[in-house]
Amino acid sequence: MILWAELGPRPGVSLYTIIIQVDGKIRDFISFYALPSTVMHHPVHKKLNAAYAFYMATTSVTREKLVHDALIIAKEVCPKFV
Repeated sequence: MILWAELGPRPGVSLYTIIIQVDGKIRDFISFYALPSTVMHHPVHKKLNAAYAFYMATTSVTREKLVHDALIIAKEVCPKFV
């Protein structure tokens, strides 16, 4: 089971937490936050949305797989981030 939640510590900043449970036990955990930034001196792009890893722990998959899954969820939640 994959659980995730979106929390916003302040307007414009989103914190996402993903928890993977197997048999009622937490096996993997990752959180990341998304923060918009201003792009200066560019004729077309004015804003950059980026996601930053915050905490992670894994016991059932590799870190690469956990981060890959988090990127997929980030893209689903907000396509501008990926």
